[in-house]
Amino acid sequence: MRFQTLTFPSSDFSAPKEMYFRSTQGCGFSVSDKSIFIKEGNTVQFDTFFNSISVGTWKKYCIVENLSLILKGKGMALVKFGLHTYGKPHRYLADTRVELTEEGISIPMDFWPSLQDGLLYAEVFAITDTEITGGCFWTNTIPANDVRLGIVITHFNRKQYVLPAVERLTKDLLDDSNYSKIRLVIVDNSQNITEEEIGGRAVLIPNRNLGGSGGFTRGLLYLKDNGYTHCCFMDDDASCEIESLRRTYTFYSLLRSAEPIGLSGILLLEDRPSIIHERGGRFYNADCAPVDNGFDTCSAQSLVFSDLHAEDGNYGAWCLFTFRIADIRHLPFPFFVRGDDILFSIHNRLKILTMNGVSTWIEDFAHKESPMTRYMGFRGILTASMVIGDLTPRILRRQFKVWYSYSLKSYNYTSAKAIYQSLQDFLKGPETFESDMTGARFRESINKLPPIEKMQPGIRVETVRREPKQERRWHFLLRRYLMNGLLIPSFLMKRQTIYQAKNFGADLSRTFKYKSIYYHDRFTDTGYIVKHDKKELLKGYLLMFKGFRQIAAGFGAVKEKYEARKDWLTSEPFWREAFREETGKGNLQ
Repeated sequence: MRFQTLTFPSSDFSAPKEMYFRSTQGCGFSVSDKSIFIKEGNTVQFDTFFNSISVGTWKKYCIVENLSLILKGKGMALVKFGLHTYGKPHRYLADTRVELTEEGISIPMDFWPSLQDGLLYAEVFAITDTEITGGCFWTNTIPANDVRLGIVITHFNRKQYVLPAVERLTKDLLDDSNYSKIRLVIVDNSQNITEEEIGGRAVLIPNRNLGGSGGFTRGLLYLKDNGYTHCCFMDDDASCEIESLRRTYTFYSLLRSAEPIGLSGILLLEDRPSIIHERGGRFYNADCAPVDNGFDTCSAQSLVFSDLHAEDGNYGAWCLFTFRIADIRHLPFPFFVRGDDILFSIHNRLKILTMNGVSTWIEDFAHKESPMTRYMGFRGILTASMVIGDLTPRILRRQFKVWYSYSLKSYNYTSAKAIYQSLQDFLKGPETFESDMTGARFRESINKLPPIEKMQPGIRVETVRREPKQERRWHFLLRRYLMNGLLIPSFLMKRQTIYQAKNFGADLSRTFKYKSIYYHDRFTDTGYIVKHDKKELLKGYLLMFKGFRQIAAGFGAVKEKYEARKDWLTSEPFWREAFREETGKGNLQ
């Protein structure tokens, strides 16, 4: 079976070629023909994010008895196999001279059984002018598992993304006879896609808008009812190399481990395509930490080091996330959005794995932050932590202070109000979710808040720009003593507007003493201006202390409520009843 396909750059993504191959100067690449041209005496290396093999992960979890490289093209070449291993010198394992053909020549990798870990790759040296038109790694290992994989995409009012995604997935994956047991399911929460628009190339399920939680659950239950063995949750723009899905299918086909494994796509940033946002995430005590945030996948050294962290996360984002359906004991909690993927991974005790080449590009979450996402995000992490059982009054108080005070200090007063509202709704218990599964009530509540943080086009303002630098301790202590400007008289504040790139908030070391901040998203050229307001700050801090008192008074009771309802709210009967109300059917097919 096909083990890994050599992946070349394409016009679909703006990823640099160093994520696919490295080369000396006498090499070129055709995007339209998907061909690499190597002048005599030059070299192409595939020790890259998409084309190297993570030996340790495959050896530990899968049965792979043998490997060979099938290489297509023309010209005489010397093909070498190399290995990068952390903390050890690089070494070449084997080489052979070949005459490439368009049909492809097979090069055995007899050293495979002796390998234990590291990044394995091929290197092609052109003895004569050479062209590489394709190739793959191949194994004769009989698959250990009969995998029927369903890809579930939840859609809401993004037809301009989901329809091209269906087209690309069909052409490059579903029409490939090697992957005939993969099916695409579109759960349409906006109910505005027609069967004609997807041309019968996917299962279309119109669905009431119950957010990502409801959409993905609906798709998962459809797969379970129709005999699928594995499920892949995926963003509606399918912003990933199709090879990520092929590799996922191969991984589960060869999997020998009985552990409940969730294969999580590595999240890469759309605006910096080679940079990792997270290689899975760590969630502990109501706090999220991305694994390997900021690593550059164009660096072979970074890849080798990052590969050591393939098992470091305890949750995987649903941007690209695959699991065995039989391993699932708890369906998603009805969050609407935010927090569902964290709790799903941990609640089901899934072993989270990541693998180079299994990835997707995402918009930076910081660019999308708003009072609404602040509300949902804070409520989500509190609920996930409560259901898991590691939330305490102290942790809740600390997290509320961190989220809330940061918004206040960033002059994002509407976000602070949204976080306070989020705390209030969380303290009401799980009936907040059960009685408002469409999110209509909380969205109406947040939309009534002052719209001062709404991103607007066409704002032109003269701003001060300060480069980030290490804050000195005396400056940090001064800021803290003066409550980040609250205790500074207004006439001593700087009248200029300081520029800040759109993020979760401000760089407080740079915005200290400025009367106004301009938050700007350079990719959409939109932004908003907020001002230092002592009345809002005073009211805000009083509200924060009120929140502390409410936590102290209500935590015990709300914990009992979540304990009593958490299993029901993640059960099949609960979700089937929710969908039955919409369809009038017990059967979701």
